[in-house]
Amino acid sequence: MNPPQTEALRMVRVSHPGISLWQSTVRQVVAQHIARGDISSRDVARHPLVQAADAYAFNALSKPMEVKAPPPAGDVGPDRLFEVAYAHAQNLVERTTSFAESIGHFANLDPLFVECIFDFVKWYWLAHRKPEYRDWKQSASGTNFGVVDHLIPGDAKVGLIGDWGTGMDDAGILLERLLSDHSPAVLIHLGDIYYSGTPFEAQHNFGAVLDRVRADLHLSSTDLRVYTLPGNHDYYSGGIGFYRLIDSLNQGGSGQTASYFCLRTSDGSVQFLGMDTGFYDRDPGVGFDADRVAPKIHDSELEWLLDKINGFPGKTILFSHHQLFSSHSALNGLNSGRVPYLNQALLDAFRPSFDRIAAWFWGHEHSLMIFEDGQFGLKKGRLIGCSAFETVEGDDPYSINFPQVKQRSPAIQLGRDGDWYNHGCALIDLGQRSISYYQMHSWLEDQPQPTPDLALLFSEQFA
Repeated sequence: MNPPQTEALRMVRVSHPGISLWQSTVRQVVAQHIARGDISSRDVARHPLVQAADAYAFNALSKPMEVKAPPPAGDVGPDRLFEVAYAHAQNLVERTTSFAESIGHFANLDPLFVECIFDFVKWYWLAHRKPEYRDWKQSASGTNFGVVDHLIPGDAKVGLIGDWGTGMDDAGILLERLLSDHSPAVLIHLGDIYYSGTPFEAQHNFGAVLDRVRADLHLSSTDLRVYTLPGNHDYYSGGIGFYRLIDSLNQGGSGQTASYFCLRTSDGSVQFLGMDTGFYDRDPGVGFDADRVAPKIHDSELEWLLDKINGFPGKTILFSHHQLFSSHSALNGLNSGRVPYLNQALLDAFRPSFDRIAAWFWGHEHSLMIFEDGQFGLKKGRLIGCSAFETVEGDDPYSINFPQVKQRSPAIQLGRDGDWYNHGCALIDLGQRSISYYQMHSWLEDQPQPTPDLALLFSEQFA
Protein backbone atom coordinates (compact mmCIF):
# COMPACT_ATOMS: atom_id res chain seq x y z
CA MET A 1 0.00 0.00 0.00
CA ASN A 2 1.45 3.34 -1.06
CA PRO A 3 0.33 6.80 0.04
CA PRO A 4 -2.01 8.38 -2.51
CA GLN A 5 -0.33 10.75 -4.94
CA THR A 6 -2.56 13.58 -3.74
CA GLU A 7 -0.87 13.23 -0.35
CA ALA A 8 2.69 13.28 -1.70
CA LEU A 9 3.70 16.25 0.46
CA ARG A 10 1.89 15.16 3.58
CA MET A 11 4.14 14.34 6.51
CA VAL A 12 4.06 10.62 7.18
CA ARG A 13 4.89 9.91 10.81
CA VAL A 14 5.36 6.63 12.60
CA SER A 15 6.34 6.41 16.27
CA HIS A 16 9.36 4.24 15.64
CA PRO A 17 12.86 5.66 16.17
CA GLY A 18 14.56 3.70 13.40
CA ILE A 19 12.00 4.48 10.73
CA SER A 20 11.88 8.13 11.76
CA LEU A 21 15.66 8.26 11.51
CA TRP A 22 15.41 6.86 7.97
CA GLN A 23 13.07 9.68 7.02
CA SER A 24 15.31 12.29 8.65
CA THR A 25 18.44 10.91 7.01
CA VAL A 26 17.01 10.69 3.50
CA ARG A 27 15.66 14.24 3.66
CA GLN A 28 18.91 15.67 4.93
CA VAL A 29 21.08 13.90 2.35
CA VAL A 30 18.79 14.84 -0.53
CA ALA A 31 18.46 18.44 0.68
CA GLN A 32 22.21 18.86 0.88
CA HIS A 33 22.55 17.76 -2.74
CA ILE A 34 19.60 19.49 -4.41
CA ALA A 35 18.39 22.31 -2.14
CA ARG A 36 21.42 23.71 -0.32
CA GLY A 37 20.35 21.92 2.84
CA ASP A 38 16.77 23.23 2.93
CA ILE A 39 14.81 20.17 4.08
CA SER A 40 11.55 22.13 3.84
CA SER A 41 11.99 22.57 0.06
CA ARG A 42 9.17 21.13 -2.02
CA ASP A 43 11.78 19.76 -4.42
CA VAL A 44 13.10 17.68 -1.53
CA ALA A 45 9.59 16.49 -0.60
CA ARG A 46 8.99 15.39 -4.20
CA HIS A 47 12.34 13.61 -4.64
CA PRO A 48 11.92 9.88 -5.41
CA LEU A 49 14.12 8.80 -2.49
CA VAL A 50 12.15 10.94 -0.04
CA GLN A 51 8.83 9.67 -1.34
CA ALA A 52 10.12 6.10 -1.15
CA ALA A 53 11.14 6.63 2.48
CA ASP A 54 7.69 8.06 3.26
CA ALA A 55 6.02 5.13 1.50
CA TYR A 56 8.04 2.79 3.67
CA ALA A 57 6.91 4.65 6.80
CA PHE A 58 3.33 4.75 5.53
CA ASN A 59 3.29 0.97 5.22
CA ALA A 60 4.63 0.72 8.76
CA LEU A 61 1.58 2.61 10.03
CA SER A 62 -0.74 -0.16 8.95
CA LYS A 63 1.61 -3.11 9.44
CA PRO A 64 4.02 -2.82 12.39
CA MET A 65 7.32 -4.38 11.45
CA GLU A 66 9.94 -6.27 13.36
CA VAL A 67 13.59 -5.85 12.48
CA LYS A 68 14.81 -8.95 10.67
CA ALA A 69 18.16 -10.12 9.40
CA PRO A 70 19.07 -8.87 5.92
CA PRO A 71 17.64 -11.04 3.14
CA PRO A 72 19.97 -13.21 1.06
CA ALA A 73 22.00 -11.55 -1.65
CA GLY A 74 20.30 -11.28 -5.00
CA ASP A 75 18.12 -9.00 -7.03
CA VAL A 76 16.08 -6.63 -4.93
CA GLY A 77 13.06 -4.91 -6.44
CA PRO A 78 12.38 -1.22 -5.78
CA ASP A 79 9.40 -2.11 -3.60
CA ARG A 80 11.77 -3.74 -1.09
CA LEU A 81 14.64 -1.29 -1.38
CA PHE A 82 14.15 0.49 1.94
CA GLU A 83 13.27 -2.71 3.76
CA VAL A 84 16.54 -4.29 2.69
CA ALA A 85 18.64 -1.18 3.34
CA TYR A 86 17.03 -0.64 6.74
CA ALA A 87 17.79 -4.20 7.76
CA HIS A 88 21.36 -4.00 6.50
CA ALA A 89 21.99 -0.69 8.22
CA GLN A 90 20.72 -1.94 11.56
CA ASN A 91 22.73 -5.11 11.20
CA LEU A 92 25.85 -3.02 10.66
CA VAL A 93 25.63 -1.67 14.19
CA GLU A 94 26.06 -5.18 15.59
CA ARG A 95 27.78 -7.04 12.76
CA THR A 96 30.07 -4.76 10.82
CA THR A 97 31.74 -7.61 8.98
CA SER A 98 28.48 -8.98 7.66
CA PHE A 99 27.48 -5.59 6.30
CA ALA A 100 30.88 -5.04 4.70
CA GLU A 101 30.45 -8.26 2.73
CA SER A 102 26.97 -7.34 1.57
CA ILE A 103 27.52 -3.69 0.67
CA GLY A 104 28.71 -4.66 -2.79
CA HIS A 105 25.15 -5.52 -3.73
CA PHE A 106 24.31 -1.81 -3.60
CA ALA A 107 27.09 -0.83 -6.02
CA ASN A 108 24.78 0.05 -8.90
CA LEU A 109 22.30 2.09 -6.84
CA ASP A 110 21.96 5.85 -6.72
CA PRO A 111 24.98 7.22 -4.79
CA LEU A 112 22.56 9.33 -2.77
CA PHE A 113 20.97 6.16 -1.49
CA VAL A 114 24.32 4.73 -0.43
CA GLU A 115 25.05 8.01 1.35
CA CYS A 116 21.71 7.68 3.13
CA ILE A 117 22.70 4.25 4.40
CA PHE A 118 25.93 5.47 5.96
CA ASP A 119 24.39 8.60 7.43
CA PHE A 120 21.64 6.48 8.94
CA VAL A 121 24.22 4.22 10.57
CA LYS A 122 25.81 7.26 12.18
CA TRP A 123 22.52 8.49 13.60
CA TYR A 124 21.42 4.99 14.59
CA TRP A 125 24.60 4.59 16.61
CA LEU A 126 24.18 8.00 18.25
CA ALA A 127 20.53 7.33 19.02
CA HIS A 128 21.36 4.09 20.80
CA ARG A 129 23.82 5.69 23.15
CA LYS A 130 22.40 7.08 26.36
CA PRO A 131 21.02 10.51 25.41
CA GLU A 132 22.17 13.69 27.00
CA TYR A 133 20.22 14.66 30.11
CA ARG A 134 21.00 17.56 32.43
CA ASP A 135 20.31 16.48 35.99
CA TRP A 136 19.94 19.26 38.55
CA LYS A 137 21.67 17.07 41.12
CA GLN A 138 24.87 17.39 39.10
CA SER A 139 24.70 21.18 39.19
CA ALA A 140 26.16 23.54 41.78
CA SER A 141 22.89 25.49 41.55
CA GLY A 142 20.98 22.70 43.29
CA THR A 143 17.21 23.00 43.05
CA ASN A 144 17.58 26.46 41.48
CA PHE A 145 18.91 24.74 38.38
CA GLY A 146 16.30 24.98 35.61
CA VAL A 147 14.56 27.98 37.18
CA VAL A 148 14.55 30.87 34.72
CA ASP A 149 16.10 33.94 36.35
CA HIS A 150 14.10 36.58 34.50
CA LEU A 151 10.49 36.83 35.65
CA ILE A 152 7.57 37.63 33.38
CA PRO A 153 4.84 40.22 34.12
CA GLY A 154 1.87 39.06 36.14
CA ASP A 155 -0.43 40.05 33.28
CA ALA A 156 1.63 38.49 30.48
CA LYS A 157 0.22 36.41 27.64
CA VAL A 158 1.68 32.98 26.95
CA GLY A 159 1.25 31.22 23.61
CA LEU A 160 1.04 27.42 23.45
CA ILE A 161 1.83 25.24 20.45
CA GLY A 162 2.36 21.50 20.25
CA ASP A 163 3.94 19.04 17.79
CA TRP A 164 4.87 22.07 15.73
CA GLY A 165 8.33 21.20 14.35
CA THR A 166 7.39 20.20 10.81
CA GLY A 167 8.92 23.13 8.92
CA MET A 168 5.84 23.23 6.69
CA ASP A 169 4.40 26.48 5.39
CA ASP A 170 1.24 26.40 7.46
CA ALA A 171 3.26 25.85 10.66
CA GLY A 172 5.05 29.13 10.03
CA ILE A 173 1.81 30.96 9.24
CA LEU A 174 0.14 29.68 12.42
CA LEU A 175 3.03 31.00 14.50
CA GLU A 176 2.99 34.31 12.65
CA ARG A 177 -0.73 34.73 13.29
CA LEU A 178 -0.43 33.81 16.96
CA LEU A 179 2.35 36.34 17.51
CA SER A 180 0.95 39.16 15.39
CA ASP A 181 -2.65 38.85 16.57
CA HIS A 182 -2.05 38.33 20.29
CA SER A 183 1.51 39.51 21.13
CA PRO A 184 2.44 36.88 23.72
CA ALA A 185 5.54 37.60 25.76
CA VAL A 186 6.31 33.87 26.00
CA LEU A 187 5.90 30.94 23.62
CA ILE A 188 5.89 27.38 24.96
CA HIS A 189 6.21 24.40 22.62
CA LEU A 190 5.02 21.04 23.91
CA GLY A 191 7.51 19.01 21.93
CA ASP A 192 8.30 17.00 18.77
CA ILE A 193 10.51 18.18 15.95
CA TYR A 194 10.14 15.82 13.01
CA TYR A 195 11.14 13.33 12.07
CA SER A 196 13.75 12.50 14.67
CA GLY A 197 15.01 15.80 16.05
CA THR A 198 18.42 15.79 14.37
CA PRO A 199 20.40 19.05 14.68
CA PHE A 200 19.57 19.68 11.03
CA GLU A 201 15.84 19.35 11.71
CA ALA A 202 15.97 21.36 14.93
CA GLN A 203 17.63 24.14 12.95
CA HIS A 204 15.42 24.08 9.84
CA ASN A 205 12.06 22.95 11.22
CA PHE A 206 12.12 25.02 14.40
CA GLY A 207 14.89 27.57 14.80
CA ALA A 208 14.91 28.93 11.25
CA VAL A 209 11.10 29.21 11.11
CA LEU A 210 11.03 30.97 14.48
CA ASP A 211 13.80 33.36 13.40
CA ARG A 212 12.04 34.16 10.13
CA VAL A 213 8.74 34.93 11.84
CA ARG A 214 10.45 37.02 14.51
CA ALA A 215 12.26 39.00 11.81
CA ASP A 216 9.08 39.56 9.80
CA LEU A 217 7.34 40.91 12.91
CA HIS A 218 10.39 42.85 14.12
CA LEU A 219 10.55 40.88 17.36
CA SER A 220 13.75 40.33 19.29
CA SER A 221 14.49 37.41 21.59
CA THR A 222 13.67 39.71 24.50
CA ASP A 223 10.28 40.59 22.97
CA LEU A 224 9.42 36.89 22.71
CA ARG A 225 10.95 34.28 24.98
CA VAL A 226 10.66 30.69 23.75
CA TYR A 227 10.74 27.44 25.72
CA THR A 228 10.31 23.93 24.39
CA LEU A 229 9.99 20.39 25.72
CA PRO A 230 11.42 17.23 24.19
CA GLY A 231 8.94 14.78 22.73
CA ASN A 232 9.67 11.22 21.69
CA HIS A 233 10.73 12.33 18.20
CA ASP A 234 13.26 14.78 19.67
CA TYR A 235 15.07 11.85 21.29
CA TYR A 236 15.00 9.50 18.29
CA SER A 237 18.38 10.90 17.23
CA GLY A 238 19.71 11.00 20.79
CA GLY A 239 18.47 14.47 21.77
CA ILE A 240 21.46 16.26 20.25
CA GLY A 241 19.38 18.67 18.20
CA PHE A 242 17.09 19.49 21.12
CA TYR A 243 19.89 20.53 23.48
CA ARG A 244 21.61 22.62 20.82
CA LEU A 245 18.28 24.31 20.19
CA ILE A 246 17.47 25.27 23.78
CA ASP A 247 20.98 26.64 24.27
CA SER A 248 20.30 29.13 21.48
CA LEU A 249 16.68 30.16 22.04
CA ASN A 250 16.91 32.90 24.66
CA GLN A 251 19.51 35.28 26.00
CA GLY A 252 21.07 35.68 29.42
CA GLY A 253 18.85 35.04 32.40
CA SER A 254 15.93 34.04 30.15
CA GLY A 255 17.65 30.90 28.95
CA GLN A 256 16.39 27.33 29.25
CA THR A 257 19.11 25.18 30.75
CA ALA A 258 17.48 21.73 30.74
CA SER A 259 14.75 19.61 29.20
CA TYR A 260 12.51 20.80 32.04
CA PHE A 261 12.02 24.36 33.22
CA CYS A 262 10.35 26.66 35.74
CA LEU A 263 9.18 30.10 34.64
CA ARG A 264 7.52 32.45 37.16
CA THR A 265 5.63 35.73 37.20
CA SER A 266 7.00 38.81 38.93
CA ASP A 267 4.01 38.98 41.30
CA GLY A 268 4.44 35.35 42.41
CA SER A 269 0.94 34.36 41.36
CA VAL A 270 1.67 31.76 38.67
CA GLN A 271 4.52 29.49 37.66
CA PHE A 272 4.89 27.43 34.49
CA LEU A 273 6.55 24.04 34.89
CA GLY A 274 7.69 21.93 31.96
CA MET A 275 8.75 18.29 32.30
CA ASP A 276 10.68 15.82 30.14
CA THR A 277 8.57 12.78 29.24
CA GLY A 278 10.39 12.22 25.95
CA PHE A 279 13.54 10.65 27.43
CA TYR A 280 11.76 7.42 28.33
CA ASP A 281 9.85 7.19 25.04
CA ARG A 282 12.82 6.60 22.76
CA ASP A 283 11.66 3.07 21.89
CA PRO A 284 8.82 1.95 19.63
CA GLY A 285 5.31 2.93 20.65
CA VAL A 286 2.27 0.85 21.54
CA GLY A 287 1.81 -0.31 17.97
CA PHE A 288 5.21 -1.99 18.05
CA ASP A 289 5.43 -3.24 21.64
CA ALA A 290 2.52 -4.85 23.46
CA ASP A 291 4.46 -4.69 26.74
CA ARG A 292 5.01 -0.95 26.55
CA VAL A 293 4.21 1.23 29.57
CA ALA A 294 3.49 4.96 29.27
CA PRO A 295 6.68 7.00 29.79
CA LYS A 296 7.79 8.16 33.21
CA ILE A 297 10.16 10.96 34.14
CA HIS A 298 13.51 10.78 35.92
CA ASP A 299 13.20 10.31 39.68
CA SER A 300 15.42 13.32 40.30
CA GLU A 301 13.28 15.42 37.96
CA LEU A 302 10.12 14.39 39.81
CA GLU A 303 11.77 15.46 43.05
CA TRP A 304 12.62 18.82 41.43
CA LEU A 305 9.09 19.33 40.09
CA LEU A 306 7.41 18.52 43.40
CA ASP A 307 9.79 20.89 45.16
CA LYS A 308 8.62 23.66 42.84
CA ILE A 309 4.91 22.82 43.08
CA ASN A 310 4.72 22.39 46.83
CA GLY A 311 7.07 25.25 47.68
CA PHE A 312 5.40 27.88 45.50
CA PRO A 313 2.64 30.01 47.09
CA GLY A 314 0.80 30.65 43.82
CA LYS A 315 -0.75 28.39 41.18
CA THR A 316 1.14 26.03 38.90
CA ILE A 317 0.46 25.29 35.23
CA LEU A 318 2.08 22.06 34.08
CA PHE A 319 3.33 21.11 30.61
CA SER A 320 4.43 17.79 29.18
CA HIS A 321 4.69 16.26 25.75
CA HIS A 322 2.93 13.03 26.68
CA GLN A 323 -0.58 12.68 27.95
CA LEU A 324 -1.73 12.07 31.48
CA PHE A 325 -4.81 10.39 30.00
CA SER A 326 -6.49 9.93 26.64
CA SER A 327 -9.91 9.03 25.30
CA HIS A 328 -8.49 8.22 21.86
CA SER A 329 -4.98 6.74 22.06
CA ALA A 330 -3.63 3.79 24.01
CA LEU A 331 -0.86 4.87 26.34
CA ASN A 332 0.01 1.34 27.50
CA GLY A 333 0.41 -1.87 25.53
CA LEU A 334 -2.02 -4.78 25.69
CA ASN A 335 0.37 -6.93 27.75
CA SER A 336 1.49 -4.17 30.13
CA GLY A 337 -1.01 -4.94 32.87
CA ARG A 338 -2.06 -1.26 32.89
CA VAL A 339 -5.29 0.37 31.82
CA PRO A 340 -4.62 1.66 28.30
CA TYR A 341 -5.90 5.21 28.72
CA LEU A 342 -3.93 6.42 31.77
CA ASN A 343 -0.32 7.20 32.67
CA GLN A 344 -0.49 5.80 36.18
CA ALA A 345 3.07 6.79 37.11
CA LEU A 346 2.42 10.47 36.38
CA LEU A 347 -0.98 10.38 38.08
CA ASP A 348 0.43 8.82 41.24
CA ALA A 349 3.28 11.35 41.27
CA PHE A 350 1.24 14.52 40.90
CA ARG A 351 -2.24 13.73 42.22
CA PRO A 352 -1.35 14.66 45.84
CA SER A 353 -0.56 18.17 44.52
CA PHE A 354 -3.53 18.61 42.19
CA ASP A 355 -5.01 21.29 44.45
CA ARG A 356 -2.02 23.48 43.54
CA ILE A 357 -2.19 22.78 39.78
CA ALA A 358 -4.53 25.04 37.81
CA ALA A 359 -4.13 23.18 34.50
CA TRP A 360 -2.00 20.62 32.70
CA PHE A 361 -1.34 20.87 28.95
CA TRP A 362 0.14 18.15 26.75
CA GLY A 363 0.60 17.18 23.09
CA HIS A 364 1.68 13.94 21.38
CA GLU A 365 -1.72 13.29 19.79
CA HIS A 366 -2.20 15.53 16.77
CA SER A 367 -5.47 16.97 17.91
CA LEU A 368 -7.08 19.44 20.29
CA MET A 369 -9.27 18.19 23.10
CA ILE A 370 -10.87 19.84 26.12
CA PHE A 371 -11.42 17.18 28.75
CA GLU A 372 -14.04 17.35 31.43
CA ASP A 373 -12.84 19.39 34.41
CA GLY A 374 -11.93 17.32 37.47
CA GLN A 375 -10.93 14.24 35.46
CA PHE A 376 -9.05 11.91 37.88
CA GLY A 377 -8.90 14.88 40.27
CA LEU A 378 -7.12 17.23 37.83
CA LYS A 379 -8.80 20.62 37.51
CA LYS A 380 -8.10 21.01 33.80
CA GLY A 381 -6.44 18.57 31.39
CA ARG A 382 -5.98 19.86 27.84
CA LEU A 383 -4.54 18.34 24.67
CA ILE A 384 -2.81 20.72 22.22
CA GLY A 385 -0.83 18.61 19.74
CA CYS A 386 -2.38 20.13 16.64
CA SER A 387 -0.20 23.09 15.69
CA ALA A 388 1.40 21.78 12.49
CA PHE A 389 1.17 18.06 11.80
CA GLU A 390 -1.27 17.34 8.97
CA THR A 391 -4.16 15.15 10.11
CA VAL A 392 -6.53 13.75 7.51
CA GLU A 393 -10.20 12.91 8.09
CA GLY A 394 -9.45 9.20 7.81
CA ASP A 395 -7.17 9.43 10.84
CA ASP A 396 -10.28 10.34 12.89
CA PRO A 397 -8.58 11.92 15.93
CA TYR A 398 -11.95 12.37 17.63
CA SER A 399 -12.99 8.72 17.71
CA ILE A 400 -13.59 7.74 21.34
CA ASN A 401 -11.83 4.48 22.13
CA PHE A 402 -11.80 4.90 25.91
CA PRO A 403 -15.09 6.35 27.16
CA GLN A 404 -13.74 6.21 30.72
CA VAL A 405 -12.01 9.50 29.88
CA LYS A 406 -14.67 12.18 29.52
CA GLN A 407 -14.61 15.17 27.21
CA ARG A 408 -16.19 18.50 27.96
CA SER A 409 -19.84 18.58 26.86
CA PRO A 410 -20.58 19.83 24.29
CA ALA A 411 -17.31 18.67 22.77
CA ILE A 412 -14.88 21.23 21.37
CA GLN A 413 -13.31 19.98 18.14
CA LEU A 414 -11.16 21.32 15.35
CA GLY A 415 -12.96 21.91 12.09
CA ARG A 416 -11.90 20.57 8.70
CA ASP A 417 -10.94 22.24 5.47
CA GLY A 418 -11.85 19.53 2.99
CA ASP A 419 -10.14 16.35 4.12
CA TRP A 420 -7.70 18.05 6.48
CA TYR A 421 -8.27 18.98 10.09
CA ASN A 422 -7.42 22.52 11.07
CA HIS A 423 -4.34 23.37 13.09
CA GLY A 424 -4.69 24.82 16.57
CA CYS A 425 -2.94 26.66 19.37
CA ALA A 426 -3.81 28.29 22.69
CA LEU A 427 -3.21 31.54 24.53
CA ILE A 428 -3.02 31.93 28.30
CA ASP A 429 -3.86 35.50 29.39
CA LEU A 430 -2.63 35.90 32.95
CA GLY A 431 -4.24 39.32 33.31
CA GLN A 432 -7.67 37.96 32.44
CA ARG A 433 -7.02 34.51 33.98
CA SER A 434 -8.30 33.04 30.72
CA ILE A 435 -7.28 30.33 28.24
CA SER A 436 -8.37 30.76 24.63
CA TYR A 437 -8.12 28.11 21.92
CA TYR A 438 -7.75 29.00 18.25
CA GLN A 439 -7.81 27.15 14.95
CA MET A 440 -6.53 27.86 11.44
CA HIS A 441 -6.99 26.13 8.10
CA SER A 442 -4.15 23.79 7.15
CA TRP A 443 -2.90 23.07 3.65
CA LEU A 444 -0.27 21.05 1.82
CA GLU A 445 0.34 22.87 -1.43
CA ASP A 446 1.25 26.49 -2.09
CA GLN A 447 0.15 29.05 0.46
CA PRO A 448 -3.53 29.95 -0.06
CA GLN A 449 -4.57 33.51 -0.74
CA PRO A 450 -5.62 35.26 1.33
CA THR A 451 -3.58 33.82 4.18
CA PRO A 452 -5.92 32.16 6.70
CA ASP A 453 -6.58 33.76 10.06
CA LEU A 454 -6.74 32.33 13.55
CA ALA A 455 -10.33 31.86 14.64
CA LEU A 456 -11.45 31.59 18.25
CA LEU A 457 -12.73 28.12 19.01
CA PHE A 458 -13.29 28.21 22.77
CA SER A 459 -12.39 30.30 25.82
CA GLU A 460 -12.44 29.47 29.54
CA GLN A 461 -11.32 30.86 32.87
CA PHE A 462 -8.85 29.31 35.27
CA ALA A 463 -8.38 29.95 38.97
